[in-house]
Amino acid sequence: VKNIGDLNGDGRDEISVGVFHDDDGGTDRGAIYTLFLDASFDVTAAQKISDTAGGFNGVLDDDDLFGMTMAPIGDVDLDGVPDIIVGSNKDDDGDTDLGAVFVFLMNSDGTVKAEAKISQTTGGFDDLVLSGGERFGRSLAYLGDLRQDGTFGVAVGAGAGNPVGGAIWILYFQPVSPPGLTVTIAAPAISENGGATTLTVTRPASATTGDLTVLLSSDDESEATVPASVTIADGQT
Repeated sequence: VKNIGDLNGDGRDEISVGVFHDDDGGTDRGAIYTLFLDASFDVTAAQKISDTAGGFNGVLDDDDLFGMTMAPIGDVDLDGVPDIIVGSNKDDDGDTDLGAVFVFLMNSDGTVKAEAKISQTTGGFDDLVLSGGERFGRSLAYLGDLRQDGTFGVAVGAGAGNPVGGAIWILYFQPVSPPGLTVTIAAPAISENGGATTLTVTRPASATTGDLTVLLSSDDESEATVPASVTIADGQT
């Protein structure tokens, strides 16, 4: 169980709970639940992430034990929503039970916006050499900005299945700003008596993966109103 921060912006932190023997998609593939709490700590909503739920597009196999470990990692993509890292410590990338971790960029409703897997064969970590069922991802801890350079560190434990011994890997991540948006207004001035104009929100052509919801507001709704949000569809600018 981990406090992962305030996903939905209501001023109360959410918690994630691992259910690593969950059978969505197959035996013991694992899952996590994000629980949204009210001021009395009652659960008002829950969102599951598993092999078949929560917008997770990765691949889990039987006995991966996804969700046995997890850690908050702050707001990696600087979108105002905290993100998490989740262990899948019996993943078989490279060999049996070598392990893996998944970095999840989160939506405010607890679903996955984007993901990246790190294992012996995936994620660009060329120095990661595992053997003997080491179960990389068996423990996780957020370390913050250890090097005081704007990056953040995550400690990843391995060695749970290796009788020879274990190790701790410290991974450093660089937060990445979301792509800049452009807002244009068709008419610079409109009539106060029922006038209307068109506001267009666009994103760079290099950043069109996934739906993007943009929240809008008016400084003075007695003078002008705008929709609460607009969504730019996957593949569209």
